[in-house]
Parts: sequence; structure tokens; C-alpha cells
Amino acid sequence: MLKKNFFNLLFIGALLFLSLVYSYHRELFRHPHAIHTWRQCDGAQIALNYYQQSMNFFEPRLSLYIGNEGKMGAEFPIIYYAAACLYKIFGFHDCFIRLISLCFFFTGIFFLYKTISLFTEDEFYGAVLSLMVFTSPLIIDYAFNFLPDVPALSLTFIGYYYCLVFFKSEKSGASLWKATFFFAFAGLLKPTSLMGYFAIIGIMLLQSIYLWRKENFSFSKFPLKALIGFCTLPVLITGIWVSYMKHYNVANDNTYFLMTTRPYWEMAPDAIAEVWDWLHHRWMHAFTYRGFLYALPFVYLLSWILINRNTFRPAVWLLMVIAQGVAYFFLFFAQFKFHDYYLLPFIIIPVVLGSIIVVQIKNRNAYMFHSLYVKGMVFLLFCSMVYYGRKVNATRDFHDGWSYCQAFYDIEPELLKHGINKEDKIISIGDGSSGISLYFMNRRGWTSMTLSHPAAVETDIEDCIVKGAKYLALDTQAEDHISTRAKEKYLKNEIMLINGIKFYKL
Repeated sequence: MLKKNFFNLLFIGALLFLSLVYSYHRELFRHPHAIHTWRQCDGAQIALNYYQQSMNFFEPRLSLYIGNEGKMGAEFPIIYYAAACLYKIFGFHDCFIRLISLCFFFTGIFFLYKTISLFTEDEFYGAVLSLMVFTSPLIIDYAFNFLPDVPALSLTFIGYYYCLVFFKSEKSGASLWKATFFFAFAGLLKPTSLMGYFAIIGIMLLQSIYLWRKENFSFSKFPLKALIGFCTLPVLITGIWVSYMKHYNVANDNTYFLMTTRPYWEMAPDAIAEVWDWLHHRWMHAFTYRGFLYALPFVYLLSWILINRNTFRPAVWLLMVIAQGVAYFFLFFAQFKFHDYYLLPFIIIPVVLGSIIVVQIKNRNAYMFHSLYVKGMVFLLFCSMVYYGRKVNATRDFHDGWSYCQAFYDIEPELLKHGINKEDKIISIGDGSSGISLYFMNRRGWTSMTLSHPAAVETDIEDCIVKGAKYLALDTQAEDHISTRAKEKYLKNEIMLINGIKFYKL
């Protein structure tokens, strides 16, 4: 027990140390920025509008006035609602969403460490293989961020642990119920995170067929109620929430959030080629260490070679994990063009491959398994992956596709100074997103995403004025977004110029 507690504390210390290496202490108080500022601000807007507009959990909304006052949603917004509750207590700040997400991740990766340690029966390999997840630039970025993807993935890690406890005992209904809860929770946060859950369902199905053919086998020793619950409840609960969100969005005349798959077979050949280009040149280097990534196919082949042909379970695990990964990849293929975070569920694949190889080496050559030389080589690989993850994540941080929106950082005091109050609605021309500038200004209103460009923009502006728009913010780099006629009509009363943004009273 003392040794186990020591390794647990050592693992927690390693997590904190890596957080410092990745400059999380500097990231804590930063606004949404860098890659996917757009999607980060979508989540942050939901939390802010809970706090300032309505704490009705079942009515999430953005600051963007489209449809019925911006009422729309997608994933189960518990993270954003919890952040709004903290805003009520401590006041508004972005750091709360980051801290909630990090708590999910640290808890999840600790359970992944416990899972691999239980599977390999070795704390060193449990720690290194699980911490390898924390070397992926994608994980480094999104674990301390505003998106629900890593928290959802973290919940699946907890689900894996309780599933392994069940597989070890084959009688623990309590463990299976716990796994059911965490997979259902993960599915609510991000339905795509259920990839690993479906892999486990497949494992259970194939093992059941295998065991059924054995003599003297009986299902009576299995907790059937827990098995039925595990196989149905995560899908059912996730499906109920997705159905509610679809109904909620349609009822509020909003179709902004993706609520369906975007499969490969529905795409044109040129669009498919474009997605492949994005994957190869933009995203794969951010998935994990390039050298390790290129070695994965050989690792996969090696894992099959090492598997003892009399051992059924590892082969099934390999088969189902890869099968679910392929199915997910082609079901959401179109999303890989702009959304690197859709790659996050794949991070479990190299972990599973590594764990199976470690166990097979242990079964075939105990000396190699316990060798300090081998462990030293593994640790050096891990250190290289940490260095790579830190370096690539830094480039992602500087590659800021929405840098112009930094002009809106912390200008709210100036808005108040010039009489633009919090309840005043603003038209933000030049912001083509769903409300990045609105979020930073802490105002509700419209962006160029909702306006015509530029011929009919006059009609759109007039419509916004009817709906309550009082001010117009114009990025001086986006003056071609507004027609000459509209400029003559609406850009008469300039209030202020700040950071290259002109504000006009309508």
C-alpha cells in the first residue's frame, strides 16, 4: 500500500510538473486565443449568457442574435453551467472554465494510469503510457481550454478503468454500473467520445460468442442487469440529449451547431482531397510525436505477432479498437478539414497498442519487461515526446487565425466610458465568426456571419436596428464588408476609435 501511494503521488507530481513545462500557469488567465478561437468562444459565450441572461440549464444561448435571441446548443453544457455558478460567487473570469476542464483531465488521466497499471501490473509502464497522452499537442492545448472534448475523453478513461475491473472479476456489477455512468456522462459532453465505449461493446460481444462455444459455460455468473444497462444506457441517455438539442434548436430557428454525422461517402472527390491535405499538412503533426506516429503501423503489426494465439482477449481488443477508429474516422470525415479536436478520440489507440505490447513482452520475456535498460529507453522516448509536444503547442499558440479579435480584448471599460452599456446590442462588422468580438466586448448582437456581404447589408443593418441594435463596430480592415450606401446612411455618428475598431451610434 505504501508503494502504491508513493507511485500515485509521484504520478500526480509528474502531472503538475508537465503543466509547468507546458506553461499552464501563464495560460490560466488568458482569453480564448490561437487555433479555434471561434469554437472556444462558442462555449465561453454559453457560460457568460447563463451568468448574465438566464440560469435555466435547458436554455443555452450565444451572444449572437440569430434565431430566437441566440438560443441554441449542442453538447450537455454542464461545464459552462458550473462556470456560470462560479461567476455568480467569484465574478466573471475565463479561468474558471479552464480550471474545470483541467480537473476533468487530471482525474481522467489518473484513472488511465490506474487502468494501465492494473493491466500491465507495473506502475512504471502505467505512468509512462498514460502520460504519453499528455505529450500530444492536441491534448496539451485542449485539456486547459474551453471545449468539452478533452473532459469527455477523460470521462471515458474513467470508464475504461471500471470496465477493466469488471473484466478482471467478471462478477462486479457495481464496477459495470460505474462504467455505465462515466460513459453516459462522456457521451453527453461529446457524443463522438463514445468511440471507445462502442469498442468495449464489441469486445464484450465477441468474447460472449467465444465463451458461448466453451463447454460448461453459463451466463448466470454475470450481472445481467448491469450488462444490459451498460449496453443501452449511455447510448439512450446521449440520444435523449441530442434529440432535445435538435428540437430546441429547431424551435428557436437555429441550425448553427452540427447535430449529425458528416460521412466520407457524402463528399465530392475534390472535398475529400482537401480534407486529406488538411490532415497530412496541418493536423497530424499535432496529434502526437511524428516519429512515434510513423511507427504506429509497425507497432500494430508487432502487437499481432507477439499475441499468444491461445490468448483470445488481446486480439479482440486490437481488432475492435481499430474497427471503431476506422468507423468514426469515415463517419465524421468532413469535420477533419477545420476541426483538429475531432482527432482526440484516436489518442487511446497508441495507448492500447503500447499496453498490449508491454503485456505480451512480459509474458514472453520477463527479463526484458523488468530491464532497467529497456525502461530507460522508454523513458527517453517519453522525454522526446514531451519536448515535441511543448514545441508544437507553442507554434499553435502563435498561429493565431483570429488575431484581429485581440483588438477587442479588455475594451469593455472604454465602452462603458462612452455610454455603450451592457444591455446595448452591437453590430460587429468584420467579425465573421459566431461572436468572438461580442464575447470579448461582453455585449450581445450580430456579426458579419449574419449579414449580407456587402450589397444587401443595408437591409440587414436596418433589420438589426428594428431588433434593438444601438451601435455598430467596424474593423477598419473590413470596410469592404459594408456598401457605400450603408456607410453614408449609418456611419455618421462616430463615438470612438480604439485598437483599429471604430464605433458608431445608430
